[in-house]
Amino acid sequence: EDFVIPTISSFDDDVGDNFPLITKLHAKHCNLTVLSTNDFIGLNHLEQLILNDNQIQTISPSTFRSLSRLLVLDLSMNRLDNLPQERLIGLIKLETLNISHNSLTEMPLFTIDTGKHLHTLDISFNRISRIESFGPLSSSLKQLSLRHNMISWIANNAFQNMTSLTMIDLRQNFLTQISETIFESIEVRLQSIMLAGNPFHCDCRLLSIYQWLEEHSRIIKFNADNDNDDEMMICDQPDKLKHDSIQTLQPIDFCPIPMITLLEVNKIESNSIRLQWEIQNETLVGGFTLEYYLTSERSLTSPAGLQLNSAARNAELRDLVPEKWYTVCLEANGKYLRPSSTSSTSLSSNNDKPKAYYMISD
Repeated sequence: EDFVIPTISSFDDDVGDNFPLITKLHAKHCNLTVLSTNDFIGLNHLEQLILNDNQIQTISPSTFRSLSRLLVLDLSMNRLDNLPQERLIGLIKLETLNISHNSLTEMPLFTIDTGKHLHTLDISFNRISRIESFGPLSSSLKQLSLRHNMISWIANNAFQNMTSLTMIDLRQNFLTQISETIFESIEVRLQSIMLAGNPFHCDCRLLSIYQWLEEHSRIIKFNADNDNDDEMMICDQPDKLKHDSIQTLQPIDFCPIPMITLLEVNKIESNSIRLQWEIQNETLVGGFTLEYYLTSERSLTSPAGLQLNSAARNAELRDLVPEKWYTVCLEANGKYLRPSSTSSTSLSSNNDKPKAYYMISD
């Protein structure tokens, strides 16, 4: 049975007595300001409670304690500024909660019982600025909307227990950076992440989420031909990239190209040489290739060269021919790098200080 309440400012004490078997109660567009402890006593069969577009500012503790069969609760478009755990006590079968368009400044808190069956949670259009934890919200949650809040920070483990999530909407918030670690524990079932409308700072700190989204293109799809900001991730900083869509950029556009600023000998023996080097803007570097050959012959002594990891800043060349000049070439490698971050030097394998010429290009 579906029951619609006309314009009222409070519930009558006998609603439960007069309509004990109703399953749907609509009291939207009314003048409700307070939900009292006894408002829903007797409505034990209620499955849907729609209270949107009122003036509700206060919910008394245990207001919903008798609604153990309630599946849908809509409190959107009210004036709530908090929703503590005790306000939701009794909602042990709740599946859908809509608290959008309120004035919440903190995440609502759930108990193990109240979050056990929840699969849709809409907290959009509030004033939440940080997401630290959802408490014991269970793995049943599938749809989470946090759109149009003031979120500027999300803890790396904020979503770790939500292994059934298929959609997260984080559009129109204040995120300047975001870590891929946030999504790693929930990526198996995740089908959609919406991040458009945030003032992203497009610098090297954005690289990790850029790579993660590139590797999980099934989760977030961009339409480069669509000028609608609701669908695109847009750079807010730096000025040279302001208003550019992130999906049209390459990492070298927002992360400086590495530059090998020094390549020199720091130890020399009769048939071996130890080299060291320095590099600027190392974020994009995935490793190094070190090649060398006899300068007079200009043929590679080691065609494949030495493959070194990104942390390497020195290497030793062994089994060199004494009293010969060698040319050494060091190249920085990376998924997003073109073969241009290179340094070369000419040196001799005798015991005198080698004569060296440097050529560094970017």
